[in-house]
Order: sequence, then structure tokens, then C-alpha cells
Amino acid sequence: MDIKLARLNQITLECLDEVDQLKIIEKFTKIAIEILSADFGFMFWRLVDDNSYKLIYKSPKTPYEPRLPRKYGYNYKASKGRIPYFVSKPMKSLLPYMKSLAIIPIFYKNHQYGNIVLCFKKERTFTLEERPISMALSNATAQIITINTFHKKTERTAHKLLKQKDEFFNIASHELKTPVAAIKGFVQILKQKMKKARPETNPETSYFLDKINLHTEKLGRLVNDLLDVSRIETGKLKFKKMTFELSELLEEVIDGVQVALPYHHVSFRNKHRFWIRGDREHIERVIINLLTNAAKYSPAGSKIKVSLEEKAGCARVNVEDFGIGINKKDQLKIFKRFFQSKDNSQTSGLPGLGLGLYIAREILKHHGGELQFESKERSKGSIFYFLLPYSKYRIIKR
Repeated sequence: MDIKLARLNQITLECLDEVDQLKIIEKFTKIAIEILSADFGFMFWRLVDDNSYKLIYKSPKTPYEPRLPRKYGYNYKASKGRIPYFVSKPMKSLLPYMKSLAIIPIFYKNHQYGNIVLCFKKERTFTLEERPISMALSNATAQIITINTFHKKTERTAHKLLKQKDEFFNIASHELKTPVAAIKGFVQILKQKMKKARPETNPETSYFLDKINLHTEKLGRLVNDLLDVSRIETGKLKFKKMTFELSELLEEVIDGVQVALPYHHVSFRNKHRFWIRGDREHIERVIINLLTNAAKYSPAGSKIKVSLEEKAGCARVNVEDFGIGINKKDQLKIFKRFFQSKDNSQTSGLPGLGLGLYIAREILKHHGGELQFESKERSKGSIFYFLLPYSKYRIIKR
């Protein structure tokens, strides 16, 4: 009995990872035939609408086409009792094919999935040991089918919700883009008028306009992130390929970002020149994201170190900070869409959407590169780095 239960447990574990429900039914029917030493077997699936059955699987050695269960027959008796039903002498119409049979109803709580029917060519009696094994088989089959059904429903629901969410973000981001552009335009007009009217006469107004402009640009970046996520998911994110030198781009970005990060010192160490074939603006966006993230999660006055090196035949860009680091739980989810760490960032203002690293990784994948990180001890900071294939010589496409 222990060997039979071990075989049943083995099949149960195998079926946990099975997606195809028909294969689950096939495996459990076959193990039932093996455990009870039957000659062949099949399964009737119960149809919920009219309480009838259909033949869903039969083993290869089945010598005839099983007829659907009739009312008040063996299958209905097994279903009513909800326990394995054993027949030593079946009706005459079945005698040419079998001399005994066992019907194992598959129930989960009050829901019946169907019956596994096992057939024996020789007349036999069923031992006391076979009854609990048959019940264990019934329970295992029902539980695995229930898990499989639940997973499918969950996947369908999740897919539907994800699609609706993507559609919403796509529409919302397009609708937001126009007013954001309008606000920026009006701010620029007001700033120009302020210049003509001598801004030193009203420094407070000039200060507020700068703040409005700063936060409008942040809002604009959030809107663009939403649009790009939608484009990535639909394969519509556009890339304009050109040849550019990576260290020059890094120096240019660092100079620009340093102005926006007055409380952090960004240093750059490099002895290499790498020619990259790709979208310069998108790679610039990746670098900006890594630098602003480094500042966001490190204290004011701390350093941010950027370096460029060759690694595994690729150009590797490292962005190292000395901030709070990344806890182990977050490390598994850090590149997922809309993920934001619960650890407090060191900056105030508009929060992000948790899309920056996801978009950066997708951009690098499109360039044949990758984005990774190394987290040091807690409160010792982290290193984000990306790899890009390069050419040792400048390639000019004509």
C-alpha cells in the first residue's frame, strides 16, 4: 500500500505544474489503472448545465467505445454516494469486455468533476485496502483539477485587468499630454514677459514660475513613461539608430544632471572610448534614470560615482551610490512595472510611478544589452550597471 501511495503522490506533484487539464485527467486515469491493477479505464466528465456526462478520456487498451452513463446506472449510484463504487458482476451488456469494474467519483466539496471508471477482464473482489487508496486517488484528482481550474480563471482575470489597465493608461496619458504642454507653454510666455518687465522687480513671481516649470517637466516625464509602457507592450516604441561615442554621451548627461542634483557630487572615471550603434536619446534616458535614482535613494551631500569599462566583450556603465541600498525582498521585484520600494527616498516632490527601471531594461534589451545591479550591505549603497555591445571603430552608415 505504501508503494501505491508513493506513486500517487509522485503523479500528484507532477500534475501541479501541468497546464493542460486533459493531460491531468489522462495521468490520473493511468495511475488509477496502475494502482488498482485494472486492464483499462476511462473518465466521464460531468456537464454542469444538464447534469449529464461526456466521455473525456479513454486509455489506449479500451476495447470498445464506452456508452454514456444512463440514469440510475452504476455511474449515477457512485455519484450519489460520493465514494468509490465497486461492481463484481456487471450487467450482461458489459460482460464481453469486463467481468468487474470500479467507479471512482471525483468531487471537490459539493462540485463533481466526473467519474474515473476502471475495468477488469477477470471477475474479482475488492479488498479493504483498495477502498482507502481509491478514496485518496479521488481526493488527489479533485484537488489538482481544482487548482488547475483556479489558475486558469486567475490568469484570464489578470490578463483582462492588465489589458484594461494598459488601455486606461494609454488614454489617460494622451489626454494629459495636451494640458501639460499647454501649461509649459504659458509658463514660458510668462517668463518671457517677466524678462521684459525686469524680473528683479518681482523675484517672488520669477521663483514661483521656475517651480511651476520644474514640476510640469516632472509631470511631463511621468506622462511619457506611461505612453512608453503602452508602446513597449504593443511593440510600438520607436528607435532611431545612429552611431555615437558612449563616453561623450556620459559626460554630456552628467553635466546636465549635476545642475538638477545640487546636493550630490557626480564623478566620472573613464579610460575608454566605445562606439555604440543605437538610439542615442533612449540610452541617454537610461543614464538619466540611473543617476536620478541614485540621488533619490542616497542622502544629501553623498557622492555618486560613474565609471565606464570593458566587461565580457561589452561596454559596461556603472552608477554607484552610497545610500540606503536595496533590501532582499525588493531585489526580486525591482524591474517590474509600477514597483516602488517602501523604503523612504531622500528626495521630496512628485513621486515616480515605478516605471523607470522597467523602461530602461526594455530599452537595453532592444539594443542587445542588459541592466543589472549589485546591492551592498544595508545602508552601504548599491551599484546599477548596464552592458551594451560596441564596435572598437566608428561605423558610419551611409
